[in-house]
Amino acid sequence: MIKLERKIEIALETGIGAGSVSLLEDGAELDFLVGKCAVLKSGGILILIDTLLKKNEIQKNEIQKVVVSSGPGSLTGIRIGLAIAKGLKDSLQTEYVEVSLLDALVSQTKFAVDFQQNVISAVYVGREEVYYKEFIVESGNKIAVKKNMQVMNLRKFAEKM
Repeated sequence: MIKLERKIEIALETGIGAGSVSLLEDGAELDFLVGKCAVLKSGGILILIDTLLKKNEIQKNEIQKVVVSSGPGSLTGIRIGLAIAKGLKDSLQTEYVEVSLLDALVSQTKFAVDFQQNVISAVYVGREEVYYKEFIVESGNKIAVKKNMQVMNLRKFAEKM
């Protein structure tokens, strides 16, 4: 029997809180871990990665793609995530993709619409700020950007919604 090569991806989100790491196979999430500290530290993300790989019996050389959030969120956290992801890409000689957290949130949602619908993807990043982006969703889950990313005070955002 021929064993097909696994399509393993590792995804990092380091702009919000203490960060998180997801492990995917063939596009489906196998497992994930969320950091426990209130503030992200680079060592914390590295420990999460190591723990996930060991727990799921995956060797580093099996990783074919590294995906990392490019924001919004903590600038320091995002820079840490980008540096770790680029380091993994270079050391593992693998594919590398940066993704907006707001785009990722809306693209992973399954909408049941029969007509054009406006959707807002938003994330609270602290300091009383909400980053959001407006999309148009059509039947068949076709998604298009209506308005690019904006930032607003939490209270004003809640009033607007």
